Amino acid sequence: MVSPGDVNYSDDELTFLVYYTYVYNMQMMKGMDSFFGLSYFKKSIKNNFDFIQGYKASLWNIIYATFVDTTNKTIVEDAMWNLRTWPLDQLKWRVDNSLRTDIIKNPESGRHGEKEAINLLPYDEVHAIIWNSSMFQIDGGNDQVEYSGKAFLLPYWMAKYHGFI
Repeated sequence: MVSPGDVNYSDDELTFLVYYTYVYNMQMMKGMDSFFGLSYFKKSIKNNFDFIQGYKASLWNIIYATFVDTTNKTIVEDAMWNLRTWPLDQLKWRVDNSLRTDIIKNPESGRHGEKEAINLLPYDEVHAIIWNSSMFQIDGGNDQVEYSGKAFLLPYWMAKYHGFI
C-alpha cells in the first residue's frame, strides 16, 4: 500500500476466502488445531478484519463471526444489513451520487482516482455488487454488465449453514 486510499479489494476477497477454507477444514480434522497453527490464522483474521470492518460486508463478517467472535451480534447484524440491501437484479447500473448532500466525500480519491465517500451507503445505492470492488465509490457502473449473483449467494448460504440466518 502506498497510501490509505490504495485499498485493493481483490486482496481482501482472496485473503478471506483462503481463511475460510483453511480454518474450516482444519477444524474438521479433530486434534490438528495446534499442529496447523489455527490460533495464528484466527489472529490474522482478526487483524485483517479490524481494517475492513467498516465495509459491513456480509462475506467478511460471516467468516469473522464463524471463526473469531461467534457472540458479536453487531458483526452479524451488519452482515444481515448487507444482505438486505443487496440489489435484487445483478446489473451494474450506472449510479451518480456526486450531488447527494447526505454523502460525506473523502478528500482523498480511490486508488484509480475515483471519488469516494467516507460513509457507507446501502449496497443497492452503489455500483459495486462484487466483493473486489470499492463499496465507497460514489459514481460508477455502465448498465452493460450483469453479474451471476454469487457475491450474494456465497455469504447467504454460509450464514445459513453456520446458523446466523
